[in-house]
Amino acid sequence: MSAGEFVLRVVNHHWLDVDIYILHDGQRTHVGTVTATTTQEFLLTDRLLGASRQIALLADAIGSPEGVRSETLLLQPGQYIEWTLESSLRRSSVGVY
Repeated sequence: MSAGEFVLRVVNHHWLDVDIYILHDGQRTHVGTVTATTTQEFLLTDRLLGASRQIALLADAIGSPEGVRSETLLLQPGQYIEWTLESSLRRSSVGVY
């Protein structure tokens, strides 16, 4: 990871593929899709953080109305996010390290 970048690690315990989005500055940006029961890392640009460095994460299970939104996260330089999506998305958890 270089300056100007951060990592989003998604651990998907859900049985469906999940689309991942970042909510920032009033916008929703698609990050990628995490296959069912896999883990994937995304290397993202700090531009997605905006001036406030505050974001929220959104996950939509493909083929299901189920989705989940994280609380608002504040990222400092050098930190990364790990989001664990459970088989019931509402039980998911997120950490900033």
